[in-house]
Amino acid sequence: MSNLVIRAGHEAFHNIKKNGLPLTSIKGVVAAAGGPKWFTTYGLTRYIVADLLAKASHELHFLGASVGSWQMASALTSDPGSAIDRLQHKYCNWVYSEKPDSKEVSEACKQMILNMLHDEANFILRHPSRKLHVFTSRGKGWLGSKNVLLRGLGFAYAFSSNAVHRKYINTTAERVVFTTGDNLPYEINRDILKTSVSNLTEQNLLSVLRASGSIPFVMEHIADIHGAKPGIYWDGGMTDYHFSLPFNVDGIILQPHFLPYVLPGWLDKKIPWNRKAPPDLMSKVLLISPSEQFVNSLPLKRISDMKDFNHFGHNQEGRINYWREISQRSKELGEELKDLIERDRISDVILPYSK
Repeated sequence: MSNLVIRAGHEAFHNIKKNGLPLTSIKGVVAAAGGPKWFTTYGLTRYIVADLLAKASHELHFLGASVGSWQMASALTSDPGSAIDRLQHKYCNWVYSEKPDSKEVSEACKQMILNMLHDEANFILRHPSRKLHVFTSRGKGWLGSKNVLLRGLGFAYAFSSNAVHRKYINTTAERVVFTTGDNLPYEINRDILKTSVSNLTEQNLLSVLRASGSIPFVMEHIADIHGAKPGIYWDGGMTDYHFSLPFNVDGIILQPHFLPYVLPGWLDKKIPWNRKAPPDLMSKVLLISPSEQFVNSLPLKRISDMKDFNHFGHNQEGRINYWREISQRSKELGEELKDLIERDRISDVILPYSK
């Protein structure tokens, strides 16, 4: 195996070593925030949601924040492969103006979501076995203000307080999960961040998906979502960047991920000391990521990300072609995972998850 690194939390590791990875043991999929980073795992995620889980009839949970929520929504359409392909194509090929403002970026992302949904909102909301959980962040205090200056102060406070301890995010942002299920697949009372829950409906699905991807300072916020608490909603990555939750499912959560580690929140990226997800919260997770060898084989020797906008500057054709190439290469990851599963070799290659 050269393209993938597969790490398993304690419980997942022992279950797979003993029983392999039968389809019935998989209880859900998690997709992180991260903007263009998702092109690096597009082929991997596509294989999981459209092929690997195609014959599953048991209940499956799909959790996502930001662009991760858009990928997970595609998994509940009538044709997940086509839906995630539409998302990849629209996201990859979008051409922006020379200096796009937050309104332009927000409108672009709205069109990406609509193109992915393809008039299948009702199908997503009523899927018989797949449940969607979209994570958003509702601003509190200054972070919930409509005044730009106060919001800026709110973000500064959120960053500094989060650096002291993750629990202080509760004072600046409220995690709000919108769901099509009756229950969330994790223990709310065991998590350090408080969770508010609202239903996904025909009236709010688009707004919720837009809110989950509303990156601060880059996009416009979404206000007063139908059926939820009034207020200003931001990117779900604020509270849940890569996902670090006390899952309570009787089985394994798959996490196709662009990094070999998990950061709980978006603000944790800027903390110089270790804030990676603790092993106890990864116990049921199978983390599947590109290997260092694979990343070094990519054109820029790194995963795709927001820096690509600066790297290519006004050369949008160059950026688009680069993202197309990364997306195409990502299919190698899906093919390798498929080979491991079909030959029942996952137990031979998994490593224990550690910080």
